Formats: sequence, C-alpha cells, structure tokens
Amino acid sequence: MAETGLTFLGFGVQPPDVSLGTVLSDSQDLATVYPHVFLFGAGLLVLTVLCVSVIGDALRDAIDPTSGASRL
Repeated sequence: MAETGLTFLGFGVQPPDVSLGTVLSDSQDLATVYPHVFLFGAGLLVLTVLCVSVIGDALRDAIDPTSGASRL
C-alpha cells in the first residue's frame, strides 16, 4: 500500500513500469470522461486493502484466541 501511495504521488515506480499507483495517477485526468478506467484501479485498491484487513483479523484470532476480538 505504501508503494501505491508513493507512486500515485510521483515518488515511487516511474513509467514505463506498471504499478497500481501509476494506473490511478494516469487515469486521474480521465475520471470525469471515462470513469470506468479510474474506478477499476480504485476498486482494486479497495479490494486489496479489505482482503489484507480480513486476513489479518483472521490470523490474529487464530494465533491469539484469548484476544478481545474473539470475546462477544
């Protein structure tokens, strides 16, 4: 996620290399005319963050079953 953020701001991977940050940065100007180009990259970023969060929560519960999250 850090690489995507830095690349979006222009400090990370530079073209012609491909990164999710370069896809979002290049399609930022097209967001009003061709929103599907920007929304595809943004949707992938949101999906990736959600998956990492869910997997992290599941691992925490599996490794430490006495944590506060498993007590309801």
